[in-house]
Amino acid sequence: MTTALVATIGGHVSELVELSSRIPGDDDLLWITNDSPQTRDLLAGQRVELVPFVAERDIRGVVASIPRAVGLYRRHGVGRVISTGSAIALGFLPVAAAMGIEAHYIESSTRVESCSVTGRLLTKVPRVRCWWQYERPPSGFATLGGVYDRFEAVADDRDPKLGRVVVTVGTTDRDFRRLIERLVAVLPPAADVLWQTGHSDVTGLEISANRMVPESELVAAIGEADVVVSHAGAGSLALALRAGRVPVFVPRRAANGEQIDDHQVELARWADRRGLAVMAEADRVDLEHLISAARLRVATRPVGQLPLESRS
Repeated sequence: MTTALVATIGGHVSELVELSSRIPGDDDLLWITNDSPQTRDLLAGQRVELVPFVAERDIRGVVASIPRAVGLYRRHGVGRVISTGSAIALGFLPVAAAMGIEAHYIESSTRVESCSVTGRLLTKVPRVRCWWQYERPPSGFATLGGVYDRFEAVADDRDPKLGRVVVTVGTTDRDFRRLIERLVAVLPPAADVLWQTGHSDVTGLEISANRMVPESELVAAIGEADVVVSHAGAGSLALALRAGRVPVFVPRRAANGEQIDDHQVELARWADRRGLAVMAEADRVDLEHLISAARLRVATRPVGQLPLESRS
């Protein structure tokens, strides 16, 4: 059987990559996602079908994805579909359910307390099974276990240094200049900093900004960094943890137009409580936050398969 893994670029596809090794069975995997440097790098050598990007709340994009889903499922003999969203899931999962294909939606790990619009809609679709990565799932969801299950923070006995720093504010189309300006003022002048600034306005800032860094290059840089500073995105957290780093985790705020809602605040608070991140506000990041994160490393522990239940 072929299992189709459907996800939007950014944190959604990064999460699904992390979870894919825990999918039960020995199915052939087919990735359905959008073309980007991230996906070309992250999914190199795997079977991939590239489809147009579907933006948040893009109803036309969702409708246009329906015939694509039908064609891809028939062409590849898909028997199971798993998606971490976002809007792309609204086209691909209901189609799978209507065709009698096993359909699973895993809510983003950014959602700790409240589900997304995509999640709320999919709980209403018959034969789409919706999964939650934390305790206390909302109505319509069942607990699955999550992308961060295998990570735990441990103290690093070495003296903390801030010689190499990675700053990433993700690849979202929303600005996070507020964090970048603060870090320009706070980071040691001699620090070697890799900046991934996405769509943020960096006009007038004396930094070597990279709108997007290839995944392999970013992973290598994080692995060598003394400290990582990241927006509070699910994909960025998983990336840092996989590289053995506890990040300074800074949530975007909806009040500042940096995100559609405050779900990043939920994830930042949860990760801080678990010791998997050091939470800080964008205009209050200081050397103490950086040093606290630099004093930690990440260990991994074995985890089991995802308890997906067949709908057949």
